Amino acid sequence: MIFSLNKKGTVQDLFFIVGISLAFITTVFVAMKIFGGLQGSLIYTSSPTALEVQADSNRLNNLWDGIFVMVFVLGAVSAVIAAFLSGAHPIFFWSSLILGMLLIIVGVVANNYVDSVLTNDSMSDVKALLPKTIFIFDNFGRFLTAFIMMVCIALYFPTREGLG
Repeated sequence: MIFSLNKKGTVQDLFFIVGISLAFITTVFVAMKIFGGLQGSLIYTSSPTALEVQADSNRLNNLWDGIFVMVFVLGAVSAVIAAFLSGAHPIFFWSSLILGMLLIIVGVVANNYVDSVLTNDSMSDVKALLPKTIFIFDNFGRFLTAFIMMVCIALYFPTREGLG
């Protein structure tokens, strides 16, 4: 990935995906809370502008949800592709598993962070607006485990004959 300096397709790329996911979801939570406050003041107004803002708000909610899913899934897929195309020696398999376990711990902390933000009473309205994102964070450990296994398999399974 573009974020790893002088490294190609390692489990470390997944750490960047978790960091980007956390930064993105925090930004989305704040933006949706601000936009929801603006929209809340227009609920009882039947002017054309208020109706247009409400329609834009619904499109924006779906857009944020889809963008997060796209960033998370495509980031993980790019890490798997980069792992397949790199020429790592199988001796590093165990270090990748140790890094993967550390990543799962970081993922659990990230999941707890998102869960604590969403269980806050002031953010309960945002939770209903992001169903796909909430599904990903509810199963964050499972997704990370699957991506770690795919990266490890892609790194060390293929024969290097003909790839290089």
